[in-house]
Amino acid sequence: IEKVGGHGIAIDDNCAIEFIGERFRVLAARKSAHAYRVYKKDGQVVSEVIPQEKGLLPVANLYRRAEQ
Repeated sequence: IEKVGGHGIAIDDNCAIEFIGERFRVLAARKSAHAYRVYKKDGQVVSEVIPQEKGLLPVANLYRRAEQ
């Protein structure tokens, strides 16, 4: 991300992203485990937590920044 930009997804140990068709959800075995959006903003690499939801969300939400 730092060298070429774009978007990425990172996950902690004890965390996973489940995909069902064009939808997803974040699953974590521990409260401290999260999934993150990773992207470059103003020359800095930024990571933000992807919230855990009970229901399935559209895959497009994986790339939606909190600021949008």
